[in-house]
Amino acid sequence: MSGGRRSPRTDATGARRRLQALAYQGWAPEAIARRIPGARAEHIRAVRDGVQAQVSTRRAAAIAVCYDRLWDRRGSSEDTIHLAMRNGWAPALAWDDNPGDPHYIDDPACPVSDWRRPPLRARLTVDEQAGELAELVAQGLSVNQAALRLGMSGDALQRVRDRAQVAS
Repeated sequence: MSGGRRSPRTDATGARRRLQALAYQGWAPEAIARRIPGARAEHIRAVRDGVQAQVSTRRAAAIAVCYDRLWDRRGSSEDTIHLAMRNGWAPALAWDDNPGDPHYIDDPACPVSDWRRPPLRARLTVDEQAGELAELVAQGLSVNQAALRLGMSGDALQRVRDRAQVAS
């Protein structure tokens, strides 16, 4: 607030989706709050988790700027990645940035794109799965994160790890 007046409010959908996409990349609320002047982790968490239906237009814009800087960078919170996966939050590439696009991130009426891969065992051989897993690990994901992203079960993960000798 400035001068005792509350700043204009807007629907929090775009801010929530951006924060959830950052969580998918491992960006915890504390790390995001440090990058937004005046933000507190509790507020970032409340917006991300859908507790707040509206945010100030200024805060929504600040979250969008932060998102634009971090969407393609990996954060450091494994716990946040697991939270995002458990909750089915979509990654940044599941959303469109342009108004009018079918999966526009700021439009509450627009659904998320179909971003999930079908289970690998239905598409690839074990050797191919090992290659996919090794590639994701080389990009900085843990073996468990890579397996989750690829839709692999624990048993399949163990077979692929043994076959590929992928480091944990």
